[in-house]
Amino acid sequence: MNTNLEYLIYAIKNPEKAIDTDYSFLKASDDIEKYVKVTKEIKEILITVKQLKKEKADKETLESFYKKLQNVLSKYSNCSEFVCFFKAFGSNLKYVSSDLFLLKKVTEHYLRYRNITELTPREWIQALIDNNSSRKKGHVGERKVIQELVNVGFELVNNLADLQNKKMAVAQITKKEFSLKKIKKELGIKMKGIRQEKVQDVIFKIGQEYYVLEAKNINDEGGAQNSSISELIFLIGIKEKNKHIHFISFMDGKTVNNLLDENLLNKQGNLKEIRKTENKIEVQRKEIVKNLKNHPNNYFLNTASLKKFLQDLLDKQK
Repeated sequence: MNTNLEYLIYAIKNPEKAIDTDYSFLKASDDIEKYVKVTKEIKEILITVKQLKKEKADKETLESFYKKLQNVLSKYSNCSEFVCFFKAFGSNLKYVSSDLFLLKKVTEHYLRYRNITELTPREWIQALIDNNSSRKKGHVGERKVIQELVNVGFELVNNLADLQNKKMAVAQITKKEFSLKKIKKELGIKMKGIRQEKVQDVIFKIGQEYYVLEAKNINDEGGAQNSSISELIFLIGIKEKNKHIHFISFMDGKTVNNLLDENLLNKQGNLKEIRKTENKIEVQRKEIVKNLKNHPNNYFLNTASLKKFLQDLLDKQK
């Protein structure tokens, strides 16, 4: 097995590819007809409400159509022009659909500031679904890691007993059977500094060694992304008395290529020493190297180094 710093160097020399098919959602939505149907219903109700208001219809009749509109605001309504307008109004589907008074106000403003067309092209509904596809990526990273483990022979299990008793096993950390609280109690893990409600993503075991992994796919810069990187850096800085417990920070996406740039290496291919710096990314790099040096049981991996790490684990067991 290599040292954790050698795996870091391997990650630097083998950056992420420009396109990762694990995070692609190229197939048109299977639910496109449901989105189209609901969008048409919303348009028809709005046109009716507009006409009723123009004709000064009685309050009871208008109320019945507002309730119809409220009932049709399902998960398949979020690609309609009307629901997209909720953000412009400063609200969202959850709040508007649950508050009839708020729905009336939003409808009033929508009818005033927007035109309603009877056309419902599938193409722009699919375009909105595509635009929202980044929301699907929340758990893709952990599924990618689990699949890598399964591909090399780890068994996916759904209870702690199997994880403990099998030679090679992997599980997704959840808030139920594999809650962090239960895992810590059963395996005697302290994880000092980790908030109780904070949930890592994957736990796997080979022989007597346990690995707790957190996965982040990061492609942009900003406060939220910096916070995610900070969480990964913190994880590899955790010290456990039990030498059979390891922590892995797994990061893929374009941002890790910038974070683990080749300029981190000197001419001999070793890590450069980062001295005092106020540059944000240099501070992050320095913290990663420092935590790995101080905690040789922990690892910071990208896609390429994860694959190498797993293969080395298997070779070590032979």
